[in-house]
Amino acid sequence: MEMNSNYDVRKALLANAVVRRGFKYLEVPLDLLNLSPEYQRDRGTKANDLVRNWDDRLCDDILVSFRDGEFNVVDGQGRCMAARQLGRSSIGCKIIEGLTLQDEAMVFATQTN
Repeated sequence: MEMNSNYDVRKALLANAVVRRGFKYLEVPLDLLNLSPEYQRDRGTKANDLVRNWDDRLCDDILVSFRDGEFNVVDGQGRCMAARQLGRSSIGCKIIEGLTLQDEAMVFATQTN
């Protein structure tokens, strides 16, 4: 695990999340979000399209798994990449806890098909 202070920051963020219908919602700094190469695909073109057509009012929260002290993007990689390109510092996230890497891959597959 990386430095304890980063883990503490993530846990503090999670503790301040708004809970609705069993999910936690919060703004997560983009530099704390991980994009998993195990099941994500290249979204460079999609991110560029999103940048050109970005509208904050239409950007849904991305789906994130909090696993092993890390925020892992499950669905919303393109939006995450576009937000970074636009110079945003954070993005709205819907947080799921307790998933394994395999669970994340399964959720990703069902969200994108």
